Amino acid sequence: MDYLIQILTIALSTVFLTSAIAKLIDFKGAVEAGGEFGIPKAAAPLSMAFLIGVEFAVSFCLLISPVHFGAALAAVLLLLLFSIATARLVIQGRSPECRCFGQLSSEPVGKSSLIRNGVFLVLAVAVALLAGSATPIGGDGSQPVFLILFALVGLLIASVLIALELRGRLDGMEDRLKGVEKYTTLLEMQESGDEPTGGLPIGTFVGDISIENSAHEPFAIGSLTNEKLALLMIFVGPDCLPCVSLAEHIPKWAEVLKDTVEIALISTADEETNIEKFGSEIAEYLYLQHGSEVSDPLKARWTPTALLVGPDGRIASKPAAGDTAITTLITSLVDTESIEPPLFVGEELGTLSDRFGQTIPEFELERLGGARFRNSDLLKKPTLVVFWSLTCQYCTEMLTEMLTWRRDSPELGLAIIADGDRRKLEETGLGGSLILDDNYKVSETFGMYGTPSAVIVDENGVVVSETAQGANDINLLSRGVFNSKESE
Repeated sequence: MDYLIQILTIALSTVFLTSAIAKLIDFKGAVEAGGEFGIPKAAAPLSMAFLIGVEFAVSFCLLISPVHFGAALAAVLLLLLFSIATARLVIQGRSPECRCFGQLSSEPVGKSSLIRNGVFLVLAVAVALLAGSATPIGGDGSQPVFLILFALVGLLIASVLIALELRGRLDGMEDRLKGVEKYTTLLEMQESGDEPTGGLPIGTFVGDISIENSAHEPFAIGSLTNEKLALLMIFVGPDCLPCVSLAEHIPKWAEVLKDTVEIALISTADEETNIEKFGSEIAEYLYLQHGSEVSDPLKARWTPTALLVGPDGRIASKPAAGDTAITTLITSLVDTESIEPPLFVGEELGTLSDRFGQTIPEFELERLGGARFRNSDLLKKPTLVVFWSLTCQYCTEMLTEMLTWRRDSPELGLAIIADGDRRKLEETGLGGSLILDDNYKVSETFGMYGTPSAVIVDENGVVVSETAQGANDINLLSRGVFNSKESE
């Protein structure tokens, strides 16, 4: 019996010692918790300091033979008060964080808190009842040893709690640093035109960018589309938390869209890792990239991001970044009556592409050199129509690129609509690709109002791209003519 009472007493003392040290280390959290338990805000710091002192005293006095019975009664009283306060919050339906053990127990108040307090209360009652029927701790002259052990245990508990506190702070700093890094990356991407909602111009041909299925068989992305099916690429990653909940909807979306859209879930890592992360249901939709060799050229560098490719292999949506944007894109796809090219799904393209899907009007202009150029000349093959000017610095920086198009692919469609001094235009070397449009009157019918800008006109005379502005987007859009013809 002596050993039992001593073990129970030491256990109860350790509980109160841990509670006191934990509250002291996380004093701010303990004060906030006290306010949640009904202590007036102004009195909370002093009240919590008093409670910590009482807990230290109870813990210490439980090991002092003359006063250990009184300390056990005090422990019973304190635990009764804790239990009543906790029960009141549970009955009221409130669940503030319980900081009874500082960082060790920052869980919401609930039934588990009542059960824990009940166990401690039974322990305290047992110590109080048995205190008079057994030799107390130190009653045999060993009390100094127990007090030394008490000090050592206190030091150990304090060390552990301080380590946990420091770890929590370091984790918080790491999270903040990750946030700063992510924000910095966002700023860099925005400055370079690679923000999440930016992307390839509508109408850009995806070409022969290669991905692998789960069996590591390579496919050109364009081969996953056909005249009846568009392709919805959803970029995810095993380390992306929002991607997990999103992946749960893939089979349902695939079933709803099966007659019009093929879904490709494009991820990194290997098949086993992705199946473990997202579930076996996504296996038939899973395609892999080794790094970012697919997402980078498609400007889908965030996860999750969805991008639609039309049956003709051309980009048909802006990147939908995030689960909400992806769900909105899916809803728009369900409501889309036809996926026949030219296809665009999403918000209105606006003034930058106000000719998308429209047939170009009849016109007749003069080529540099004297030959006539008519709208019917655009009905032979897909043509990149560029609005260009000698007086525009960004335009002149594109000259080398345009000369490369003309030199390497003379049989492909390139029409450069320009105004300016004919002699200087002749010196560019662009020859018959230059179409003279005085005052740019015809250019406006293509939806182009600034230089440099460009659209793709297909063999039916329909504008099948948004208006790309700037050298970078025009170079990307040029895939829709040169790459598409080369891949035939």
